[in-house]
Amino acid sequence: MSLAQVGDTLYVQDVPLKYLFDPELKKRTPPPFRAVAVKLPQ
Repeated sequence: MSLAQVGDTLYVQDVPLKYLFDPELKKRTPPPFRAVAVKLPQ
C-alpha cells in the first residue's frame, strides 16, 4: 500500500500484494491497481 497527500485529499493505492508473494499467483496477471481518494478532516 502506498499513500500520497495532495492538499486535503489522501490518495491510497490499493495493490494486491499477494500476487508478489504467493508462488502460484506470481504466474497470473493481477487485477488492475487502483487509487482511492480519501478526504482528510479539516
